[in-house]
Amino acid sequence: MCAAVTIAAGASQPFTFVVLGDRTGGARPAVFKQILAEIALLNPDFVVCVGDLIQGYAGDADATNAQWDTIVTLLKSTGIPYHIAPGNHDISDPSSESVFARRVGRPFHTLKRGNSTFLFMDNSRWRVAESLPRPELQWLDKELSQARKSRHTFVLMHRPYWRDALDKGLPELLHSKFKAAGVDYVFTGHDHFYCTHTWDGIRYFQVGPSGSRTEASGDPGAGAFQNYLLCRVSGDTVTVDVRAPGRDRPLPVDTVTWTDVRALTEAKRKAVKVPAVDCRDEDRDRAAEVRVTNVTDRVLSATLAWRDSLTSWRVTPRSMTFTIMPGGRLSQGFALKLSRPDSVYPAPGFSLPYEYRPGRTTELGRRLQFRRVADAMRVSSRPVVDGKLDDACWRGAAAMAGFGAGDGGASPLPETRVWVGFDDSMLYVGAHCREPAGARITAAARARDGQVFDDDNLNLLLMPEVPLARRDSQTYYQVAVSPLGTIADRRRRFRKGKDTSDYSWNGDWKVTGLQARDGWSVEMSCPLSSLGAARGESWGVNACRFQARSKRTAVWQAPFEHKPDGFGLLRPPD
Repeated sequence: MCAAVTIAAGASQPFTFVVLGDRTGGARPAVFKQILAEIALLNPDFVVCVGDLIQGYAGDADATNAQWDTIVTLLKSTGIPYHIAPGNHDISDPSSESVFARRVGRPFHTLKRGNSTFLFMDNSRWRVAESLPRPELQWLDKELSQARKSRHTFVLMHRPYWRDALDKGLPELLHSKFKAAGVDYVFTGHDHFYCTHTWDGIRYFQVGPSGSRTEASGDPGAGAFQNYLLCRVSGDTVTVDVRAPGRDRPLPVDTVTWTDVRALTEAKRKAVKVPAVDCRDEDRDRAAEVRVTNVTDRVLSATLAWRDSLTSWRVTPRSMTFTIMPGGRLSQGFALKLSRPDSVYPAPGFSLPYEYRPGRTTELGRRLQFRRVADAMRVSSRPVVDGKLDDACWRGAAAMAGFGAGDGGASPLPETRVWVGFDDSMLYVGAHCREPAGARITAAARARDGQVFDDDNLNLLLMPEVPLARRDSQTYYQVAVSPLGTIADRRRRFRKGKDTSDYSWNGDWKVTGLQARDGWSVEMSCPLSSLGAARGESWGVNACRFQARSKRTAVWQAPFEHKPDGFGLLRPPD
């Protein structure tokens, strides 16, 4: 059992403490140091953390210790005592657990401060409370029983079991225990955004990032901002300030609630649907459809406005103002005219302010997505796979061109062109990636299935015989090739919304890469039988070019995703 740690204080003496959120993964050291500097100025009585202070997953004790050296030094530099509930980056296996115990303290333990009790739990490796080790649950029951005598009871742990349960509308084991024992406050982290909620009289906090990356949406309205909490305890009163580093004044404790996050998530998931436009490069006039649903319980009034001035597209009408009753839907068509067939990107986009909660508005605008079509060529004379692209079959053939950014914006890279052809038994691919004279091209990997994705590379997704593949399980192939002609390939399967990879699969590729003054090129061939195809019919296809020196990509069809229904179409030769 873990003994309690007592900090001497009078029964009614006020005290303050700071709650830190996650520092990893995706650490931003400068932000963490700024937060610690601000904490030093606030001079609380102690600091508590809900986990993920180190990157972890190091694989050995020495590497883990080295990471803790940095964190312990930083925390001690404030001169303020600290206590940590471990996160999944802090403890991921028995070795890291042993290091944590030596460097930080017991993974689960009790802290007493005057008439307040703090319970630090370790749920770093378990996704649901029912999976927690029996000794920890027994310790919790005992400590909760004793904490009934405390004026305030605080619980700190990493994973937000409470929010997962509320999201799914399910009961939660620890919440039941906390409710029965009269717990007052619960602090958690893990998901890199801030929110709070009162459930059965217990005030829950999900502390946002304190020097880690923010949640993927990056929306401050969903709590995606750097923060820490300053808490004051005085008699029966507990006050909590939400502090954003660099901001003079604290934010209100309810600046983002769980209800806000739920409403915003619902709006982003359901409120706006824009089917991809079937866009053939040679067709100039197309149509787009925008579907808007009012997922709120109030009348929704808004204006959708198109942004197309910097594109080759013109959208009509340019804007639309609408009112939708609660639960209502609206579908509106827009005419698209493409002035330059070779300039699909940047795609036009629209803005749509959407009030998902009274006084809270989010931007639900987006760019159009296209379902592009490319034409494969009939190869009557097999090319020499030497990377030169000087064979007769490539001359005058239609190419996959007009690449754009991953979000549908303008391409950040020079021109990329890809040609695909078939004969009765083989697939052929040629590609040219333009670079200015003297540009640094990175090409180091030489081993098959090596670190090709770190080099300049062209990444192809190929799904043979699309009409036959629209079933529960869809198989496709991924091959990345570098300027050296080094490849990394795998067979992938998309089934019931999940993508899995077979890294042991190797296609029977013949590949040559060639570097020249104007960039680099590759030629490739592969038997159709190696790709599970009998002939060159309609295939699903996409292509993505990566430039190593800039870490930027250009894609043929944006976004570049491992979802076969989102691939472009490669039409067979006549």
